[in-house]
Amino acid sequence: MTTTTKHNCIYKTRVDQLESEVVRLTAELDNQKRHRFGKKSERMPSPREAMGRPSRSSAREESAEVRERHAALRDAVATEEVEHRVTPTDKDCPKCGGREFSKVGRGKISEIYDYIPGRLVKRIHIREVMACSCGDHIVTADGPPRVIDSTRYGPSMMAFVAVSKCADSIPVYRLEKGFSRAGVPMARSTMNTLLHRTAEILAPISKRLLERAAACEIVQADETRLRVLTKKKGDKGYIWTFLGHDDSENADFVAYRYSDGRGGSTAAEVLGTSGGTLVVDAYSGYNRVTTPEGRQRAGCLAHVRRKFFEATSTAPDDAQAAMNTILELYKIEARAKKEGIVGTKRHLELRQSMSREILNRFHPWLLEKQGLHPPKSPMGKAIYYTLAQWESLNRFTEDARIPVDNNAAERALRVVALGRKNYLFAGTDQSAANLAGLYSIISTCEAGGVNPIDYIEDLLLRTATHSASKLDELLPHRWQPES
Repeated sequence: MTTTTKHNCIYKTRVDQLESEVVRLTAELDNQKRHRFGKKSERMPSPREAMGRPSRSSAREESAEVRERHAALRDAVATEEVEHRVTPTDKDCPKCGGREFSKVGRGKISEIYDYIPGRLVKRIHIREVMACSCGDHIVTADGPPRVIDSTRYGPSMMAFVAVSKCADSIPVYRLEKGFSRAGVPMARSTMNTLLHRTAEILAPISKRLLERAAACEIVQADETRLRVLTKKKGDKGYIWTFLGHDDSENADFVAYRYSDGRGGSTAAEVLGTSGGTLVVDAYSGYNRVTTPEGRQRAGCLAHVRRKFFEATSTAPDDAQAAMNTILELYKIEARAKKEGIVGTKRHLELRQSMSREILNRFHPWLLEKQGLHPPKSPMGKAIYYTLAQWESLNRFTEDARIPVDNNAAERALRVVALGRKNYLFAGTDQSAANLAGLYSIISTCEAGGVNPIDYIEDLLLRTATHSASKLDELLPHRWQPES
């Protein structure tokens, strides 16, 4: 090899390296611009939009089930009737001049919703004291049940504070302002005490929800960070979520667990050696439970699509082609939902015939494109990410109950992310663990259509005296309020 040829090879290698670096830096710059100035959403068109059909209004898109649920909620609203009578001056018939009118039916009815500001009630309990005629014995009537001895706040107040913070992500300083407007000044420290005491009392319930979620055959899991004030700079706490559905009881469980790190020990402690399927992204922290002796791993198409979405700035044609292929898979799921066959044998047949055919075309296309994009470019990383977990991404074609993505777990963590934005951090590791327990109870209530305030108010007075062996009777899907 001549010196000139050798130099040309060196230059070509260097040029290739620089081109790869330019592609990487361009992609990073585009992503930063999009996050800073553009839309962060990576929403893909719905199957209906992708087929060129006009979008319907939100009212028409509501399913019959949603409309029925909304109607039931409206029926539960306190109702009062206001009668509007015909005035005497209107009782003058222009036809015959008569003034004798009779009522026709119930009348014309119209509904108007008015907001009556919430109010706090101070109940003064007077306990009767009686003395025997002999003067030696005095009896006093029982007082109201208390969750915390010597406190002025009842279980409904404790439930309201817990739900306001953990469901509505309202910081206690905002609650403090609201209570002041209602005429009941309450210190933030008092509200924090009520919040964490609620979590401690209901800890057996939240622990049992986590156990039930982990025992389900198909579990979805994800994690997100949560800052803890007492931790050292750089150390992060994490909230993990585990979702499961019990087919035998038709019950959904949404459970959370706090951990002071992101290591795989949390998933191992929660799921143990249980069998079944675990739907997660490619994070290695779940490797300890996705073993031949443990759970099968099912991948997430939404994460795959996200990788290709991030590559649209540097490889628009190939990235869009990959996202279109993924959209075809979602169209099949939309068809199953429309036909009402989700999770059935017919759904599995659709996946095994149509979804597998799409995946069988997608795989060789990925192998072909792999050699055309630098490994460190966004498109190269997206292709590698997809091929590296190809087996787990195909798992949904083996069982109609396995979701094609892990979006449900990501949605379950939105309340944590919103709280992280509003109240910024938890005070200590124990405070973060208490938040996770309340998240479990409230989210499972909402998944089952149970009012979390009513549920928590009732259980605060019942948990301590309820038999531990019959704890499942108090879980949201079985709960019956005491009459």
